[in-house]
Amino acid sequence: MKKTIFTLVTALLFIAHSVFSKESEMPFSQTGFSGQIFIGAGGVTGKSSGLETDPGKVRISGWNQGQKQFTSSFIIAEASLNYAFPTGTTLVAESGTKSGALPAVGISQKAGALGTLGILASMGSWDVWKNPYLLNQDRSKTRQREKSLTLFLENFLETGITMHYTGSWTDVKEDGIAAMHSDLTRRGHTHQIRLGCGLPLRDTLILTPEISYERGLYSGKSNAYQAFGSDLSLTRVMEGWMMTVSLNGIFRNFEKSHPVLGKTREEKEGSAALTLIIPAPMGYEQLTLMVMAGHSRVHASHAFFESRASFAGAGMGYAF
Repeated sequence: MKKTIFTLVTALLFIAHSVFSKESEMPFSQTGFSGQIFIGAGGVTGKSSGLETDPGKVRISGWNQGQKQFTSSFIIAEASLNYAFPTGTTLVAESGTKSGALPAVGISQKAGALGTLGILASMGSWDVWKNPYLLNQDRSKTRQREKSLTLFLENFLETGITMHYTGSWTDVKEDGIAAMHSDLTRRGHTHQIRLGCGLPLRDTLILTPEISYERGLYSGKSNAYQAFGSDLSLTRVMEGWMMTVSLNGIFRNFEKSHPVLGKTREEKEGSAALTLIIPAPMGYEQLTLMVMAGHSRVHASHAFFESRASFAGAGMGYAF
């Protein structure tokens, strides 16, 4: 599955989880065990970047060659389990929606009017190329590993303001390109800050803006970057259904000229999505249905990093 679309899909799943927990008569705030399961499927089509480990892109003949069109299906299963104590403390274990598609465990604590404080720890890995820039030879895969820690404060002073800080540490098991160009070493860490707020425009309409800043500090200076992002979602809540329109934009500016491609990397990423949520279909209070569709695109200073993808899917959630 394409990483850009997977990130967008998991973000939409988190929207569904959040809405469902509010609509369910067994919310996470209850004492004892609670949780959610979501299963969805869909299709995605587009063009992936040269970094993607697609089966059809094992061998490339040039860094500027046109990306091949792909079409594939996907299945996503997300779950979370919580245990709430009478003191307002909640233990959390989740398969990856809120933590950015990585399994996570954490704890949160209600702090009165201050809001809810929490911490999440996650770790995981995924396939990458040992040397993404190898030409006219079969590229081989290795694993990129990541550990992260997220601190968050939700509903600060009952204003609806939410703040997140995430620190991540990453490395590549067999970083083949680093042996040739030290400026492309993929070992490093990132710091991300996000600030958002839910703004009720009326009883049935909620606007949620968010801004973010991310700094990537890598041993390879050509991979070091800073990124500025903004998100905007508008949710319409009606009797029997909810609809959310989401827009996202990110600008990444890298620190040093790329030693292979000969220019400094810059990227502009944008996405848009539409999500329809139906809580308690046919009177089943513990269920929710979701239908989603979206598009994501990356414009870059070099064609090797450009990508675009469109997807549509549907799924069902169960709260207990």
